[in-house]
Amino acid sequence: MRFLAVVVVLAALAAGAGWAALEVDASTGTESSVGTQAVTPVLSVRRAPESLLDVRRDQAAAAAVADVPGRIPGGGCLVVAQGGRELVLHDPDRPLVPASTQKLLVAGALLSLMEPDETFRTTAVATGPVTDGVVEGDLVVVGGGDPLLSTDAYIARQSDPARPATRIEDLADAVVAAGITEVRGAVVGDGTRYDDVRTIPSWPQRYRDQVVAGPLSGLGVNDGLETFTDTEVPVNPGRPAADPPAHTAAVMTDLLRERGVTVVGDPRSGSAPQGATEVAALESPPVRDVVAQMLVYSDNTTAELLVKEIGVRSGVGGSTAAGLAALRDLLAGQGIPVEGLALTDGSGLDLGNRATCRTLAAVLDRSPSRDVLIEGLAVAGESGTLAERMVGTPAAGNLRAKTGSLRHVAALAGVVDGPDGRRYTFAYITNVPEGEFVPELGSALQEEIAVALATVPEVEPPPEVMPEPLAS
Repeated sequence: MRFLAVVVVLAALAAGAGWAALEVDASTGTESSVGTQAVTPVLSVRRAPESLLDVRRDQAAAAAVADVPGRIPGGGCLVVAQGGRELVLHDPDRPLVPASTQKLLVAGALLSLMEPDETFRTTAVATGPVTDGVVEGDLVVVGGGDPLLSTDAYIARQSDPARPATRIEDLADAVVAAGITEVRGAVVGDGTRYDDVRTIPSWPQRYRDQVVAGPLSGLGVNDGLETFTDTEVPVNPGRPAADPPAHTAAVMTDLLRERGVTVVGDPRSGSAPQGATEVAALESPPVRDVVAQMLVYSDNTTAELLVKEIGVRSGVGGSTAAGLAALRDLLAGQGIPVEGLALTDGSGLDLGNRATCRTLAAVLDRSPSRDVLIEGLAVAGESGTLAERMVGTPAAGNLRAKTGSLRHVAALAGVVDGPDGRRYTFAYITNVPEGEFVPELGSALQEEIAVALATVPEVEPPPEVMPEPLAS
């Protein structure tokens, strides 16, 4: 009989109180105490009813998922935590392919560099004098890394009308409002905030064929797609632009002409000269909404662009490699364990990515930006990648989580509130051999974990430590 140890940290509730643990035999559900239990002094805080109640609640939560590790198909890990305490550990430091749960790491790193209400700024600058509404030169659209820049037509095709977006039409309106009536040069797109590597070199050709992420640039519109389908689809959504900044310039040229502005030259890509005069600017939704868009809808293009932004804001340059190196350093600086972390992209699509359940759970449980991050997650039975999952269960409307799915990967990391109001954090990953598909059980265990934590039995404090009533 295979014995799987699930370590349950019960408490270190006071200085010198020591640690206690349970080992749960996943095949039998039996428990045995391990380690050394310290003798509790009479005046120790551990004798306070609330502290002992927390211990019993931790035990109840651990017991609720005790049989999960023994049923994880292939190789997997599981961590359950509460208030910074790790309650359940099953191979917590085993590096596994995390799929899109990796986007949590991108969010955590970015939010350490940007305030939640900060925005991405796209500007229109004139390269020459502006006289009586006439730009004597080019009008350069300078990309600020906004991953949500979109036309109204692109926004209209999205399945969720509440999905955050930045209307490029608003920038054209702002140029007109600034009094511009003619551009005697051309509209130029400047995407030099990031490098010009448009995809992840290690991705298989099928990713490029399916356009799982648009071409990456510091300036792009409509996810970098030159043409797109009438409705939102996960693969083959349209034709990628060969030169996203030039494509954005072409879109802007059309919008200005529709508004009566004369543009003499043909659109192209280029860079704005130093000292160019700002004519208009466009702010994205706040970064909290940009992060939510990435997490709720698992947007691969947004994730890859935000990695490059992490590199820029860390001062190491707008490339994927620089951004990922900075991401690791930023997480480590927050006290997030990064042992075993090996990242090749930001979206989690690359099969060379590795992360641990302990790292994913720590970002949700201990990151300084965890409240904003958690608020931006999909909700079971209601939104994004969880809209149609766990409907009618106790996890619906409760679980907030990031999904992860590839052919041989099933993962889920999030938070769920128990009946007593305690919030549990968990991370679960299962990997089966490449070339195989995760069996149905691998995904079913995700729902089982969420429902079990949402319905942890309420417990009462031990009666033997309750104070005796005063004698009358």
